[in-house]
Amino acid sequence: MLCPVCKIVLHQIEYEQLVIEQCQACEGRWLDAGELRTIVQKREAQHGAAERKAAAKRLRAPALSPTERERKIACPGCGTTTQPVNYGGDSGIIVNRCPACGGVWLDRCELESIQALVEGLDDAASA
Repeated sequence: MLCPVCKIVLHQIEYEQLVIEQCQACEGRWLDAGELRTIVQKREAQHGAAERKAAAKRLRAPALSPTERERKIACPGCGTTTQPVNYGGDSGIIVNRCPACGGVWLDRCELESIQALVEGLDDAASA
C-alpha cells in the first residue's frame, strides 16, 4: 500500500494494540474502516480523567491551508478518491475518508488530536 501523499510504501505499526499503516516520510496514517473508533475507545479506557484532560489541552490540530482542507487524495486501500471531512462536524481536524471502503487517512498528529478532542469532550460532558 502506498502513501497517498508521498507515494512511498506504508509500513505497518502497532498503535493501541491494532496494526495500522504509517508513512515514514510524512507520518500520515491509514486506518481501515472502524479502526479509528476502536483506537479512541481503547484510549479512553486506558487513561484516567486527569490525564485525558491534560492531553486535550496540550494537543492541537496543525493549522491547515484552505487547499489542504479541500484536498482529495486517492484511497491507499481501494484507489477511490477520498473526501475531506471535518471530524466531529466542527473540530477543525480535517481527515480524508474513503466513501467506498470507509478507511480514513490521517495526516501527522491528527490521530492524537482526535483522541485528545474526544477525551476532552467526554470529560466536559460528564462534568
